[in-house]
Amino acid sequence: FAQAQQAGIIMEVSRGAAGGGGKLEDCRNACMKVFDYVTPETAPQLCATAELMYFETYFYQLNYTKAVELGLAFLEKYPDQTRENSMAIQFLGLALNATGEYEEAIAILETTFEKDFSAKGSSFGTDGKPWDMKERAAVWIKHLAGKKNDTALLDRMAAKYPEYFSSDNE
Repeated sequence: FAQAQQAGIIMEVSRGAAGGGGKLEDCRNACMKVFDYVTPETAPQLCATAELMYFETYFYQLNYTKAVELGLAFLEKYPDQTRENSMAIQFLGLALNATGEYEEAIAILETTFEKDFSAKGSSFGTDGKPWDMKERAAVWIKHLAGKKNDTALLDRMAAKYPEYFSSDNE
């Protein structure tokens, strides 16, 4: 557990959230050290958290091709880790879009709406409050569709998920 916390701190420092100065490579190394102590079979959520951070480092370095590769593998390996899986979907969708795979990006982001985030601890959050991962996915879909002027997608999403795509919550 301490190794994953260390990796998380390095990630925040590397991204500049704690004053900057860290290196994403240090975060990757710390993430991989988690596997010196546990396995996905013995501590699946801890391993999923470590692999999620590992995957994120490539996204933050704008290495979207590697991020897509790791994101797809992550979703296959950890389908039942809702909290980590929901963040992986967001990063993977954005990485796919960055590699020119707009339709695939939307399809991945849309899978968020099939998930149940009602259980305590099923999503990350801020200040003790869980994030609404469906709202976050909707924001990204609206953003990506807006850049492509894809009104047909927005209309389809509004019909399927009116609570996230109606004109009232723009």
